[in-house]
Amino acid sequence: MAKITFGYVSKANPFIDRKAWSGTIFKIRESIEQAGYTVRWIPYTTPFFSKFILGLYHLYAKLTGKNIVYSHIPLIARMEAHSIDKKLIAGCDMLFFSGGSQVLSRIETDKPVFYLSDATFELMVDYYWPNLAACSVRYGNSIEQRALDKASVIIHSSEWASNSARDYYHIPASKLNVIEFGANIDEDKIQTPVKQEFAGGGICSAYCFPGSTGSGRAARLQ
Repeated sequence: MAKITFGYVSKANPFIDRKAWSGTIFKIRESIEQAGYTVRWIPYTTPFFSKFILGLYHLYAKLTGKNIVYSHIPLIARMEAHSIDKKLIAGCDMLFFSGGSQVLSRIETDKPVFYLSDATFELMVDYYWPNLAACSVRYGNSIEQRALDKASVIIHSSEWASNSARDYYHIPASKLNVIEFGANIDEDKIQTPVKQEFAGGGICSAYCFPGSTGSGRAARLQ
């Protein structure tokens, strides 16, 4: 029986980039493979023409004194989604996104989608992104809503984020899962005293895919 293949949609290469998203992208890919699945990288890029669009929004921000979340500009999100090679998607059984809500919101696929995030857009407004322009808030919430709606399985790193998806974006609880992020460090690189301190805590966490141990909101891949 052929292995299930996950298409890992990410700008960073999940096979070699240990720094992207504090190592989460690399370690999640590693955990999926350790669970017995095949992983293929599906990259996307930000096209050169987007610099012109970013320049216009930068000018708008400067003139209004407001901030813009540049990654969540709809036209750029659409361009990034269109940069994906559709043949790569066709060769996979399921898709996995570590972040990248802007791309997920614009991608066209009938594949089951796993979406991993540590927050929602509305939680970051005035918490991580202060003084946003009204259009940026509108764009960001629209992208977040579309991404959450498209995802088949949503994995958040905290109840805080999961509750926001449920209460603010009205996502069914059946799609929501909470798994805390781990340290994203190889065990053999941890000095003994530190390893003892974190014994049993897990080095990295990921969603419990079909066929692995555990289920529900606190499942882990070991």
